[in-house]
Amino acid sequence: MRLNKTEAKSIYVFCSALELVARRTNNYRDTVLSYFSVDDIKRELNIIQGSMNFDLDLLAEDFESFYHIPIGCRILTEKEDKVFNLLFVGRVLESVITSIFENKDIGDLAGLIKEIGSQDLEKISKRYIEEDNQ
Repeated sequence: MRLNKTEAKSIYVFCSALELVARRTNNYRDTVLSYFSVDDIKRELNIIQGSMNFDLDLLAEDFESFYHIPIGCRILTEKEDKVFNLLFVGRVLESVITSIFENKDIGDLAGLIKEIGSQDLEKISKRYIEEDNQ
C-alpha cells in the first residue's frame, strides 16, 4: 500500500515539527519521540491530515506543552545546524518512511515513524542517498 500525498505531507509536517521541538528544547529526536506513544503519533497525524495549513512553530509549541517535553542538554553543532536544516530533516524522514512504508499496513505507520525518527539522521540520509543512487 502506498501513502497518498496528504498522508506523506502529514509525515513531513510531523517530522519537521518533531525536529523543531528537539532543537528548541535542546534534545535529540529520539528523546522527544520517547514522550509520544504510537497512539499519540497516530492521533497527531490524523489531526495534521485534517488541517494541512499548519504553522510549524505553533505545532511544536503544542507538542512541547501537551507532551511536557523538558529542556535537555544537547547543543546543536554548527555542522548539524547548517547541513541538516529543519525542513531537510523533515523531508529526509518523510522520504525514508514513505519508501519503507510501501509494503506495510497503514496501522504500522506510527510505529515506523517512531523507529525511523529515533535514528541518527546522518546514517539515515547516507543510507537513503546510497539506495537512491543504485
